[in-house]
Amino acid sequence: AVVNSSIGLAGAETQASFLVVTSQGLIVINSNFEKSVPEIKKSVEDLGFKFSEVKILLGSHAHADHQEGDALFKQMTGAQVMAMAEDVPLLEKITPGGKPHPVDRVLRHLDEVTLGNTTLVAHLAGGHTPGATVWTMTVQENGRNYNVVIMSGLGAQQGLVDKSGKATKLADTLEASFKYSRALPCDVFLGSHAI
Repeated sequence: AVVNSSIGLAGAETQASFLVVTSQGLIVINSNFEKSVPEIKKSVEDLGFKFSEVKILLGSHAHADHQEGDALFKQMTGAQVMAMAEDVPLLEKITPGGKPHPVDRVLRHLDEVTLGNTTLVAHLAGGHTPGATVWTMTVQENGRNYNVVIMSGLGAQQGLVDKSGKATKLADTLEASFKYSRALPCDVFLGSHAI
């Protein structure tokens, strides 16, 4: 499997999309904004693949800048859209142009997504969104295996302390997600934002 980071793939300055090449087709992580989908298509084709070869679309977390394009992406490729259960209610509110948000498979913590010779593992790392998902996989190059971690968001702009100055449940959730994510074996780290 080959992972291509998307500073070039997504065509966006700050959002990242990732292309995973398998023996049975392609997986894309993050459709980004709906307007990004044609740029992702062009990038996939510039890499020598057909956009119609995308069989699975995954996401890092249910924010419009990472998953608003899911419906258009599915319309253009027929890819199965998969999302962490805790993010489904938020995704259902992301309906650009009134298009319902597709979710073909609801995922749980440690579910595996396999296509051909490649398996990705979904790790629930809630806090940034309830279903923020860290994706892991193993890739091989020159006979050596590498642990790849594709990070979701691990931050919150508000809601970490209550009016009395005590940490909230959100703060506790983020702290637990941060500790969990740091413990994942990692040789190659990729983030859902380029900066």
